[in-house]
Amino acid sequence: MREVHLRLTGRRRLLPRDIFGLNAPVPYSIPHEDPRIEVIGSWVAPGHLRFPGGSVANFFDWRSGRLEVPETGSGASPYRGFMRAAALRSYREHPNGCKAEDFSALAARLGASLVWVANLETSSAEEQAAWAADMLEKNVLPGRIELGNEFFLGLLGDATSMARFPDWPTTIALMREYVDAMRPSLRPDTKIAVQAANSRWRSPLQPGPGPRQKAWEWDEAMTPEPWFHAVTVHPYAEIDQCFGRSSDAGLRGNLDVVLPTLLAKVDSGLKRTLDYTAAKMPGKEIWVTEWGAGEIAATIQGGRPVFNGMWLHVCARQGLALLRLPLVTVISYHAFFFDGGVWAIARPIDSSEGWKPMGSSLLIRWFNLAANGDSTYEGVRAEGAAQVMSRGIAAEESFLDVEGALFRHVDGSSTLLAQNASSEAVRLRFESLNAGQTPDSIEIVSTPDLSVSFARSLPEVSTALPATQCDMEPWSLLRVTWDARNA
Repeated sequence: MREVHLRLTGRRRLLPRDIFGLNAPVPYSIPHEDPRIEVIGSWVAPGHLRFPGGSVANFFDWRSGRLEVPETGSGASPYRGFMRAAALRSYREHPNGCKAEDFSALAARLGASLVWVANLETSSAEEQAAWAADMLEKNVLPGRIELGNEFFLGLLGDATSMARFPDWPTTIALMREYVDAMRPSLRPDTKIAVQAANSRWRSPLQPGPGPRQKAWEWDEAMTPEPWFHAVTVHPYAEIDQCFGRSSDAGLRGNLDVVLPTLLAKVDSGLKRTLDYTAAKMPGKEIWVTEWGAGEIAATIQGGRPVFNGMWLHVCARQGLALLRLPLVTVISYHAFFFDGGVWAIARPIDSSEGWKPMGSSLLIRWFNLAANGDSTYEGVRAEGAAQVMSRGIAAEESFLDVEGALFRHVDGSSTLLAQNASSEAVRLRFESLNAGQTPDSIEIVSTPDLSVSFARSLPEVSTALPATQCDMEPWSLLRVTWDARNA
C-alpha cells in the first residue's frame, strides 16, 4: 500500500471567522418561513448566508421581498425567461416574499452573518440607497455588500442587460453611483465587492469572439480603485467546459476521464484564475460567492442532475484549494436549498416531518466546522502523493491525488481534513501534524461507486480507531480531530 506522509508547511494564517457559508437565493427552494429548517441549518453551521442570492438579486424588489422580472421585448435571452418562470414559481412558494429583517433574524439564529447582494440590474441607485437606509434603521445592514451578480454575462446574452453592462468601464462607473447613493448608511468598515469575470477559468489562452471574449476583455480592463475592497469570482467546473461544447451527455459515464479532469480544473485551474485576479487587483480581497457542482447548463436546459460521489470529490478538492490563497476571504457554496436537487443541502420528507440532510451537506458541515470561528489554516505537504494530469481541453492542469489541510481552533483543538482522490488505497500518516499526539476521532467517507446518487441520503461515515495513521480507501475523505488537551 502506498504511504503518504503529511508534513506541515509552516505557512499558517488566521481565517475570517465566517469564511465558509452558503449562497441563499430566497425566492427559490429555501422554506425560510418554516422554523423547522433551523435544525438542519444549525447542523450545517454556515458562517454566512448570501442574501437574497445570485441572479435573483438582480430582480429582487426589497419592498415586497419578491422577484420582479420585467418584459423587454426582442433580444430577451432564454435566461430572462428562466428567471420569469422562477418568479412565478416563487410567488406560489413564498407568497409573502422575504424581507431582509426576517432573513437576517433566521441567519442570526443559525449563527451566520449576511452578505448582501444589491440589485443594480432593475432597481435605481436611489431605491437601493433607500433599502440600505431601511436595513440600517432596523439594525440588519450587512457589513459586506456585493454589487450585483455576473453582469459580464449579461443574463447570457440578454440585449437589455448587455446594453446596461457592456464592459468594465461602464459597469464600474455605474457601480460607483450606487455606492455613492448608499454612502450615508454605510459604516466606515463596510466592505464593497465588484465583479471579476473569471476569464482564465477555462483556459489561459485568449478565446475567439463570443461571451468568453467579453469576459476576457472585462478582466483585462479591471483596475483597482480605493472605493471598493473585493472582487467576486464564480468558478463552477462544468463538464462541457472541460471537454468541449455538447460533451456532457457523452462523458458522464466515463468517470475515469471526467473526474480527474474536473479535479484538475478545481485545483490548478482555480489557482490560475485566482492568481490572475489577484495580480489584476492588488490589495483587494477575493470573494468566491458561488461554487459547487457544475450543473448550471443542465439545470437551465431543464435537466435534473443529481449530487453524486463524483461531485462530492470535486467539491471537496475545490474547498481545499480555495483555502490556499490568503486573499480569499468569502467562500459561499451554492446553495442553501431544501429541494433535494444537485445543489441542495436537504430534501423534503413530507409535510409533517420537514426535511432531511442529503447531498453535500456533510461535506459543507465539515468545512464550516473546521474553518469558521477564528480558526487558523495551514496547508500540508503530501509526500508520496501522485501528480495527475487533466485529460480535457486545458491539458496543462493537474492535481495531487492526496490533499489535506490542518485547522487549529481558539479552544486549542485541531481538525485535519484530507482527501484520497485516487483509485488506489493509501496509508495516510499524519503523526507530525500534532507532535505525535493520538487524535480523539477519525471519520472516513468512502465512495467506491462514484456514480451513486446522494439525492436522498448523506454519504455514509465510518470511524477508525484513533491513531496517527489511517488507511484510506480509494476515493475517500477523512476528518481527524484532536481535542484541546492534545493541542
